[in-house]
Amino acid sequence: MFTGRPLTFILLRFRKKRKNKAERERGDVEIICLDSHADGSTYDCNDMTRVVRKTPFKHHNTYCASHTATPIQQSNTDASFALRLPPEIVGAIMTNLVQDIFFSDIHKTECLWIKVGHICRYWRQIALECPNVWSYIDTRRTALVKELVRRSNSAPLIVYVWLQAHRTVPDVLAINQALGEMHRIRELSIIGDMMDFHFPCIRLPFKAPQLKTLMLTSLERSNAPMKLLETSTTCLRNLFLYHTTIPPEPTLLRGLQDLTIYALNSPPSHVSKLLSILELCPELVEFNFSGLFDGFRHSAAEMRVVTLPRLRTIRLAVGVNAVIFLLNCLTVPIDVALSISGLYDPQSPLGQSIPPTFLITYDSLEVNISEVLQANAKVSVPTTGDTSGWEGCTKEFEMEVRSIARGSVTCFDLLPVILNCLLPRIRHLELNNEPTYSDTVSAGMWLSLLTSLHSVVCLSISFSRWSRATAFMDALSASKETQQLLCPRMRTLILQRVNFTGAWNTELSQLGAFLERRSVSPARITTLDISLCSGMFPDAVQIQIRPFVENLLL
Repeated sequence: MFTGRPLTFILLRFRKKRKNKAERERGDVEIICLDSHADGSTYDCNDMTRVVRKTPFKHHNTYCASHTATPIQQSNTDASFALRLPPEIVGAIMTNLVQDIFFSDIHKTECLWIKVGHICRYWRQIALECPNVWSYIDTRRTALVKELVRRSNSAPLIVYVWLQAHRTVPDVLAINQALGEMHRIRELSIIGDMMDFHFPCIRLPFKAPQLKTLMLTSLERSNAPMKLLETSTTCLRNLFLYHTTIPPEPTLLRGLQDLTIYALNSPPSHVSKLLSILELCPELVEFNFSGLFDGFRHSAAEMRVVTLPRLRTIRLAVGVNAVIFLLNCLTVPIDVALSISGLYDPQSPLGQSIPPTFLITYDSLEVNISEVLQANAKVSVPTTGDTSGWEGCTKEFEMEVRSIARGSVTCFDLLPVILNCLLPRIRHLELNNEPTYSDTVSAGMWLSLLTSLHSVVCLSISFSRWSRATAFMDALSASKETQQLLCPRMRTLILQRVNFTGAWNTELSQLGAFLERRSVSPARITTLDISLCSGMFPDAVQIQIRPFVENLLL
């Protein structure tokens, strides 16, 4: 028998909503974090309970559960094993659970401190002696902030400050109590309607020697507070700005490793201004920017080149032409992972092609052709012959582009332009024609892409219509002005999602004629994989196709 005492607070996460009344009344919750004010009662450790219903409690911003509870079956072996764990491990587990819930979704209120529940004295004492368990503070829980500050002792704090439009005296007191511990705050998130900090009785954070992560979220566009920018900290490593603007501040940006700017509600920014900010971040490892299509304005006189020697990841969601212009102003390592998305204007005076520095190491490319052009490039390590796939990936390039000149410019036109530094080096290419893609694809459109594939060894392609497959084979059989076949190094062809319907003899005849033309050239296809196609008769395939390839996969 193990003894325990009732706890004043237990952090519970209410799970999914129940569909029927019985399930809603049963409403299971999960014990996450412990708080304790003992009154001397004792309980059996093996008779652990889970709460089944929550009702409002008299204390402000606090809930309690009804006394109805169902026992959780737990064997003596399980309980004794848990109680043999060292306090360091139990404390770390408690801290990790609290952290997972705290960061799950800051805008939800599913995490409630409620006055209910019991636990054995051993775990209770560990919780009380582990300051990190109490180091997560949300100022919306006004009645708890002071107690959490006390129980966290000298542990580094992670604080969410909410500047609500309609503030009460407890709200202001809770914010003051949290920001009063600025000397030990490690991560600070400030969320409000306007980020101007014109709130009475709120103590502004001037010194933050331990601050490593700062997130400013404005529910309406505004400027980041200048007084916060004057924070005397040299430890800041991560800065996240949502709907806020920030002027260049050397003391704040110099040591940054992660910079995220989400500016969909902000006016367009000049590329020169963004370059000025990046110049102040020589240690930057990851950079994320999201904005409107015209979120970048450029200057033809902009000739600066910013060097970021430690950059490893860059994600840009804004006008693709402006992104390309910005990339041409950066000097980065060749192993940077790049992700871009947005609208592309073929007539834009800005850059048209992604610079080679960001594409030079890739040898595998997957492209989804639909109303939106999606491309994903990777580095692969060859395994067996020419059919190696995506093994050994070390970095990735992702692109999602939509042309603003719909109809006159297709995905087949965009791909060779935007990726003209990548396509000649690609060895493994996968093309997926989405069934929803309605544009007519002719042999001439295929030519603009196939003429760039000098090094492709393995080509995997899917067709939603046989007419597109015919156009592809006609283009691949055509000769350049130099009388050389397109894709001269291609040895493996993988056809996917082709449905050989009614006129299967005609379709197989066309496929066989294409393979025959390639077989009498130096660019013979040695392996054909049609195992993912449907509607075929094996005997007919063997007769019409087998003579022209060495390996046939059905």
